[in-house]
Amino acid sequence: MDRSTLRTPNTLPAIAAVLLLGLLIGTWLGRVFYPYDLEWMEGGMLAHSWRLQQGLGLYTEPTPTWIPFVYPPGYASVVALFGSVSGLSLPLGRLVGLSGAVASACALGWIVWRHSGDRAMALFGGVAFLGTYAASGAFFDLVRPDALSMAFLSWSLAIGLERHRRAPMVAGLLLCAAFLMKHNTAAFSVPMLLGIWVRSGWKPAFQFGWVAAVPAGLMTAWLQFSSDGHFLQYLIDVPSSHPRYWERVLPGMPRELGNALPVAMAFTAGWFVLRQAKTSRLLTSVAVVLPVWTGIGFSMWIDNYGNPAEGVYPFPAAFGAWALGAGATAVLLNFTSRDQWRWRAVYGLGVASTALAVVALMRAHNGGYLNVYIPLHWVICLGFALAMTRLHQTDLPHPRRWAAVAMGAQMLWSAGTLDWAGLVPTDIDRGRGAAFVAATARVDGPVLSPFASWIPVQGGHDPGFHLIALWDLDFKKGPYYAQVGEIRHAIELGEYGAVLQGSKPMDYGVFGNYRTLEKIAPEGGLLAPKTGWDAGPVSILVPWSP
Repeated sequence: MDRSTLRTPNTLPAIAAVLLLGLLIGTWLGRVFYPYDLEWMEGGMLAHSWRLQQGLGLYTEPTPTWIPFVYPPGYASVVALFGSVSGLSLPLGRLVGLSGAVASACALGWIVWRHSGDRAMALFGGVAFLGTYAASGAFFDLVRPDALSMAFLSWSLAIGLERHRRAPMVAGLLLCAAFLMKHNTAAFSVPMLLGIWVRSGWKPAFQFGWVAAVPAGLMTAWLQFSSDGHFLQYLIDVPSSHPRYWERVLPGMPRELGNALPVAMAFTAGWFVLRQAKTSRLLTSVAVVLPVWTGIGFSMWIDNYGNPAEGVYPFPAAFGAWALGAGATAVLLNFTSRDQWRWRAVYGLGVASTALAVVALMRAHNGGYLNVYIPLHWVICLGFALAMTRLHQTDLPHPRRWAAVAMGAQMLWSAGTLDWAGLVPTDIDRGRGAAFVAATARVDGPVLSPFASWIPVQGGHDPGFHLIALWDLDFKKGPYYAQVGEIRHAIELGEYGAVLQGSKPMDYGVFGNYRTLEKIAPEGGLLAPKTGWDAGPVSILVPWSP
């Protein structure tokens, strides 16, 4: 290769982007068309779309045949709509989710291009976000609402930055759509509304607010009325009864973010130091940035050398958490000229702070997994890409090369941490899945599959409830705790023709009332998910003969 080519600033990030995209696309192609669960809740999510197609309610009182997840119906409705044309399937649901992830990356790139004019960094920033795929739990290509919700949210944030007179209304509609996918996205309405108000006055802010809130409120009211009050019970009261695990926030979040985006956070924080030094605020910048670098350093230490002495890590981690988004949000204060800093500070800092708060609350929630990081990963990658465009405007030697090296290094880091072999199903997985479907097809009566809930449908049965939906109810302070006993009683009476027992065995009346009919997976094996909790079906159980 010619040396002049190597000196071109964008050569390294371009090579890194091609490598990372190649690994991602290869991984996705090996996963999207797999006919069985990649993550243990996929089949349960697809069952929501099945019920919508059958004209059955989602948010009903819990019964032995159905318990919904604690999500709004938006994603399930989109999949059901497309499924009415092509037929419902796991690949369809995954393509919807993957389209959402790509759309989110495009929204990030759009913001960078519109507010810096740097098309290369816009492209690289979007790829860097896609590179958080593994750090987000590999949830971009699943039958789950996360990626599609992020698509609507990210484009709402992008359009909200535009000065077109219709932009606030479009942004409001997109945020309403995001709310119908995952209701916690409603929190972003506050910084968006305030930022638009500070920039353009109360009328555009009012337009944004009513367009976002009125359809969402009307849809919520209709769902609440049509479900006899069960809709908000599932979305609010059920999760409120769950415990919180704050150690996932401290020291968990600094460690997990430090391992996901170390280069992005470190370089963005470094740019922040440089910017503040030029405005005689060096001491303030160092006070913010040092904890970011400390949190990253400790995350690396723990992953390579194990936990240090008890009481040592939480102290710097606490400061790291306080400043996690500081470097990324700082760049959001100044997209263009300094005379417009005020509204951009409100909008950018508000959005980043909201992302940090929402992710912290969701990560601490019982069952909160790495997928909850997706909005914060998006914000940090956006801040990183914008910071690197601003680095070009400094008087440092070779600023474009420094920016290119940073962006390329982050993408190479993501490529190096992507365990594509462990994420892609094998022929053994496909064979076990086919064996479970064939065995299920030979069973009479309803089939309860608490781990891979789409297998009964593939075997000619109706889908039932998923185990995590039952777990969500099994808390004494919850609104449906009494119904858990009724469901247990139905299982004890042998109302199911068969139960697919898993590697993490389900009780609730199964033990002692069902016997093993056939063990599909060999000793030490199972129909293993490739993402998230490694619980999957192992054998088929039937009731004991009277």
